[in-house]
Amino acid sequence: MKPFLPEANRDVVNHYPNGGAMYGLGLIFAGTNNVTVINYLMDITIHPEHSKNDVIMHGVSLGFGLTSFASNNQRVGDRLKEFMNVNSSVIGEAAALGIGLVYAGTGNDVILSELANYADESDHEKILRSICLSIGIVNFELPSKEYLKNIESNPKLKLAVPMYLAMAYFKTSNH
Repeated sequence: MKPFLPEANRDVVNHYPNGGAMYGLGLIFAGTNNVTVINYLMDITIHPEHSKNDVIMHGVSLGFGLTSFASNNQRVGDRLKEFMNVNSSVIGEAAALGIGLVYAGTGNDVILSELANYADESDHEKILRSICLSIGIVNFELPSKEYLKNIESNPKLKLAVPMYLAMAYFKTSNH
């Protein structure tokens, strides 16, 4: 994998191998919350050349989400929230999904509220789809009729309703 990582691959024209390598690191270290990988990805996000590239940051966001899957890692979550404020649908889409992966199954009300706020602020369809998916992932196996009513009333979160239902009621035997 090393030939595809940004240090080894000095090809400035084609960032796709670098972005794919960041995603690949997430797949390899999925759910481990590996500090070395997280620190490496953090370093990439502050690199002046890489941090401005949508493709690399997309891969980093997915790498963060996968590596820190269901860990409730606030450091990674905060960094992904910063990416949500970048005016890029590509980065925002991956960051929203990454947030859902980091907080998977936690039912974290603060995160759910922040995701809903991001949805209200965004007009990018890609970001809205990822936010809706993340709302479902955060509520994995945690059904709540109150929360369902909240998202049903928000027109931008209509897509979140079936995703929420599918994820929240999964394996609960609660019909």
